[in-house]
Amino acid sequence: MRVWSAERMWVRGRFERDWAMMVDDQGIIQASGPRKQLVARARHVNHYPQSVILPAFVNPHHQGFHQLFKGIAAQTNQLDDYMGQLVYPFSQMIDEDLMEAIYRTAYAEQLKSGISNVGEFHYLHHGGFEKKGESLAEKAIRIALEMGIKITLVYALFDQGNSEETKAFIEPLDESIRQFVRLQETYKNHTHVRIVPGVHSLAHTSAEAIIAASDLARKYHKPLHIQLATHPRDLEEAQVQYGTTPLRAIEKMGLLKNGLVVVHANYLEREELKMLKDCAAGLITCPTSSQAKGEQLPDYGHIYKLDIPITFGSEMASMNLNFAPCHEFQAMEYELRRSMGRMNIMAQRTPNQLFEYVSSVPQAMLGGSEGQLMPGSPADFICVSLEGPDYRPHWDFNGPTFQNLLMMGWRNGLVTQTVVHGEEVYSSPAFKSAKLDRAYRKLDDWSAAFNRSLEHQTQDKAGQEITQEAAGNA
Repeated sequence: MRVWSAERMWVRGRFERDWAMMVDDQGIIQASGPRKQLVARARHVNHYPQSVILPAFVNPHHQGFHQLFKGIAAQTNQLDDYMGQLVYPFSQMIDEDLMEAIYRTAYAEQLKSGISNVGEFHYLHHGGFEKKGESLAEKAIRIALEMGIKITLVYALFDQGNSEETKAFIEPLDESIRQFVRLQETYKNHTHVRIVPGVHSLAHTSAEAIIAASDLARKYHKPLHIQLATHPRDLEEAQVQYGTTPLRAIEKMGLLKNGLVVVHANYLEREELKMLKDCAAGLITCPTSSQAKGEQLPDYGHIYKLDIPITFGSEMASMNLNFAPCHEFQAMEYELRRSMGRMNIMAQRTPNQLFEYVSSVPQAMLGGSEGQLMPGSPADFICVSLEGPDYRPHWDFNGPTFQNLLMMGWRNGLVTQTVVHGEEVYSSPAFKSAKLDRAYRKLDDWSAAFNRSLEHQTQDKAGQEITQEAAGNA
């Protein structure tokens, strides 16, 4: 048995002083209580003074391969250019070594942000190479396990689109179903892996595939994740294909029911939001990513009024660059304040449950029930330092003020330890994985080659302009 303790530990909506948890060799919490009562029964004791222990965060919507475009995505003029000039062509160049580097780096960033479980929205079905043995989905899972992070792989069906442009992603429906079933059977009893069906979009997933994804969700008792109403063109796509709005298209298919999880919902009408509420669907919103892409934010004021179950995804490293669920919470809170004209909105509704928005709520939307530091639950938690200026003055630990201060004052670098299933996989600044240096070098080589390519293009363009100018002067 191992005891983990800190100056304060989050238990049932309170920061208990000098509290501890006892964790068995399988990574399950066996007891929690005052530290003095538990240390005598432990073989090992990990104590973190001037720190708080919190449930680890859960990121329910992540697209790991976008790590490749971090820093250059915003250099494109608009979202269509980002997809057409970067994502579509360069995803076809992701070979086995580059994929290892991308996902290993992406999952390191998740762990550093205090995330113990990542919902990997997977639609990179081919990349730049033919399947030989391990599929790309299996690679993503293997890399996550090697990094020590839990993964819920949302296998997103993507069966239609321009075959040349989207060949890194497009996969026939029968193959997608076969792959999903195989993954489900392979990992059905794994403590760190969960497989969930997903729908990429109305544009790239046929009605037949959407219904098939729903059938898989029902058969295996899983939620169904659908990216919906993300961009204005999604409204046009729904009108052209189904003669109605995005959520009503889903309703036409008979899929508007409990277990549905809508991702984004930036352009859903208020009546559609009411439909979400009535069917007890969940909502994952990615506000900083949407803001970075210049998209409209969801109607948070109406979502708040209807009390729709909501959580937050840190979606793309290429766009929002932060990767912490608390930053997403902050973005929604600030938009609520702007639209409603008052302060401290979410904290007033759920003063002792703010952390659930980034822990147990997203866990439920991934099909799990974890997220509380209670006996019988996995020991998935983070340590946050109270030293330094970040959270001073401390105020009352067990009043709403300090919880609100933690959430709204969150910044990168506050997590000192991330523990997943009782294993310390990140202890600032070190990761458990020993393969990160190789991943970093691979990404550095890729970015250097990309820069050289840009330089050659610039030189070629300059040469063409000089030639044209000379011809004009002749």
